[in-house]
Formats: sequence, C-alpha cells, structure tokens
Amino acid sequence: MHIREGRREEFERLREIAIAAKAHWGYELSLVEDWAAAGDFEPESLSKRLIYVAESQGEPIGWAALIPRGEVGWLEDLWIEPNWIGRVSVACSSSTSPHRRANSERNDSNGRPSQTHAASTNEWAAPTFATAR
Repeated sequence: MHIREGRREEFERLREIAIAAKAHWGYELSLVEDWAAAGDFEPESLSKRLIYVAESQGEPIGWAALIPRGEVGWLEDLWIEPNWIGRVSVACSSSTSPHRRANSERNDSNGRPSQTHAASTNEWAAPTFATAR
C-alpha cells in the first residue's frame, strides 16, 4: 500500500469510494448519492482540503481529507473501499504549521511518511494507512 496526495483528476473516484463506504454501513444508496451530490465532493470543495489517497497496485482504496485549523488539523473525511474495511487502519498526526504539506518522498523504514521529518520542518504529515494482519 502507498500513500500519496490526491489528484484533482481522481476526485470523481474518491466520491465513488465515499458513496460505497457510506452505503456499506446500511444507508439507503439513493440517500447516500443525494448526500454526495450536495457539493462536499465537488472538485472545488475537495481542492480546498489536504487530500491523501491510499492506493494498492496503483488504484485508490481509500482517502482522507484534512482541513488546517490554526495549530491543529481536522480530519474532515475518511473513506475506505468496502472490501478493504477491516483490512486497513489509519493514523493521522500534524505538527505546528498547517499551511505546508509533508514531503511524501521522506518515508520511514516501513515506507510510511516520516513523522520526524514532518515535525522537524513544521509541515503536515500524511495520514498513515496500514494493512491489518
């Protein structure tokens, strides 16, 4: 599994993941689709957030959105493709500057974004997704 920043051209796929994930928990699909069409998943709205995508074999399987709020970041969205629910865990952290993104090329020995790098440079750290054993 690999974590990277989201790309504008995949926002429709991210919306599909959110719809599938919410419907997975028993919500009526037509109501979920109406909810998703209300605007929170439009490219304009998503581009205002820090979007991180978990992918497996080059395909998105989940995503998280962070919104900087002063010294902290709010986890706005967290959606996992239903067939990955229970197989993936997520952890998020941030440092003191919410206006810069962590350098996704700086990873720890497990291939996850380095929290040490993020803290030492006052940047946001990408959420850490891990496959359950």
